[in-house]
Amino acid sequence: MRVAVVGGGLAGLAAALDLVDAGADVTVYEARPTLGGAVQTLPEREGDPEPPPDNGQHIALGCFTEYLRFLDRVGEGASTSRTRLALPVIAEDGTTASIAPTLRALLSYRHLQQRDRLMLPLVLGRLRVAKAREDETFGALLRRLGTSDAAVDRFWDVFIRPALNLRCDEVDAGAGLFTVRTALLGPRANGDLVLPLRPLGAMHGEAAGRALAAAGATVRLDARVESLDELDADAVVVAVPPRESARLLGEPDPGLEDSPIVSVHLWFDRVLLRTRRARGPPRRRASLRAAAAGGRGRRSRAARAAPSSR
Repeated sequence: MRVAVVGGGLAGLAAALDLVDAGADVTVYEARPTLGGAVQTLPEREGDPEPPPDNGQHIALGCFTEYLRFLDRVGEGASTSRTRLALPVIAEDGTTASIAPTLRALLSYRHLQQRDRLMLPLVLGRLRVAKAREDETFGALLRRLGTSDAAVDRFWDVFIRPALNLRCDEVDAGAGLFTVRTALLGPRANGDLVLPLRPLGAMHGEAAGRALAAAGATVRLDARVESLDELDADAVVVAVPPRESARLLGEPDPGLEDSPIVSVHLWFDRVLLRTRRARGPPRRRASLRAAAAGGRGRRSRAARAAPSSR
């Protein structure tokens, strides 16, 4: 069977690999000059630090089983570092506490008053069996189960926002429940932090391109598909963003809102923080990624801003 896969992001690459492993004759069409979609290593520029800034999957969780299977399939399973979930959170006054899936960590979370700390394990227990109401946000569900506004802001938002790119009061309750049940209430390894050890472009797009070529698939870059009718294939997999997918399939615009991510990479000549996440007003909140590959900064500069969206 001849199969055309439209889109060379992670979804399209995973589909193409599964199909070629099943014996299909696969051709991947990608509009960009590189594979990987939003997961990229930015092109090198003179004067930029090494390694070049990455855009995309900076962190994963142990519950991302299909993602980890993808890395194994493209030969990059050993290119990650895996540690137990423990997110250090720094408050505006400099005090530090950690988010971790243990009773001790919950009860000692210093950014909440004692009553709110005591409620954390109770609310987690209630989330095991809670059911989302129609059009309910995860924030509304949390409050319905006894969570205060302070706990939503100082605990739940700090956990949910990096995972789903939205605040609890913007996230669908069902999506929030799935995230918490999988990462915090599932097997302990589900909440492990999985960090890349190599540039993202090398680990994803480049590695998948080599794996597809080795399996006999064809990859066409700079090849935007204007119409599915132009494809010579027995079956087509559409793995592109919702608006582009609707255009190709002749369906109405899905009307989904964008949830943009802007990655700002800061490179300093010395260690400033040994923790990974700081908490504060949105304009001051930052996620600082260490040079896991072993590189050290040579200058203080903002390397680049890399916009993307989910």
